[in-house]
Amino acid sequence: MDTLHLPEEILEEILLRLPVKSLLRFRCVSKSCRSLIRSNRFIKTHLQKSRSRRRLESWYVIFSSNSENPNLKRCSLRSYVTDPFVNPLPIDDPINDHLTAPIVIVGHSSGLVCILDLPAASFFLWNPATRVSIQLPKLDCDRVAKYGFGWDGQSDAYKVFAVSSKKNKNEDRSERVANIYNSKTNSWKTLVTPGRLDLYSFVGEFVCGKIHWLVKSEYIETFDLKSEVFGRMEFPGVVFYPRFAVDGERRGYLTLVYDDHDNAVRRVWEMEEYGVESSWMEVASCSFRHANESTHLAWRIDQNRELKFSPRDNIVDCDHRHCYIESLVRPVSDNDA
Repeated sequence: MDTLHLPEEILEEILLRLPVKSLLRFRCVSKSCRSLIRSNRFIKTHLQKSRSRRRLESWYVIFSSNSENPNLKRCSLRSYVTDPFVNPLPIDDPINDHLTAPIVIVGHSSGLVCILDLPAASFFLWNPATRVSIQLPKLDCDRVAKYGFGWDGQSDAYKVFAVSSKKNKNEDRSERVANIYNSKTNSWKTLVTPGRLDLYSFVGEFVCGKIHWLVKSEYIETFDLKSEVFGRMEFPGVVFYPRFAVDGERRGYLTLVYDDHDNAVRRVWEMEEYGVESSWMEVASCSFRHANESTHLAWRIDQNRELKFSPRDNIVDCDHRHCYIESLVRPVSDNDA
């Protein structure tokens, strides 16, 4: 029986429609398949198509644990949204052998997740779908006080922002230094200023090429990964201690969630035109008067732009959650075509 040979362009189009798990198996079919799937061009095109289809199956919710065990948990975004009995499972991955609790999920972009091992003050870039991770070069510091992660589209580099703190031996104070890691060079460089440090959360949110931090109840501090310059955005009206939505990358908007405790209402604001403060819109709201009885509360905006709460009582021992897309993106840069 003759072997069926498909034209390369047709084979590529078929492979581009497959999920990451299937593509990892197809790498073993032939050298040509392996070469195609490993190429930067294929990896980028596959990511673009996964994003454009907007299928929930491509997205996962990852949780960091509250316990002394640093193991991470995850579930599909679809099950998180639709299944009231969803129970995130521990992720069996080699990265667990290199982490010590507590850990922080610094951020995510294009399928890569950045993790900070707090006791060791060490950063990791990790692709949960391919189970490939790298430990970043160690900063000379005692601890890390502010951090963020994202992608610089101009240089096609993944960058980590970190304010490191080290105790001065001769004085009773700590010296704080701002650093930026570049995946193209696999190295850190020092920046002139660390920006604001009186933050509501030290974890920055990456949207539209910039990392964002909430400065108490005053404004949003931004850091442009391309120009490496700080900026400022005002909050939408009167909000106190808002937080960023967990699926900002999927939605493509800078999104704030604000709990109006005076009226027992959760409000969701989106910046519909990034960088234009007048484009802040309250896109959804809902009473949470009885919602806090649940151990864990999932929420989503339905097709009618109504905010829906869904109790998830099986989700326990979980801290912060992030929503990432599965991809083939490698944590370290190479020169493949």
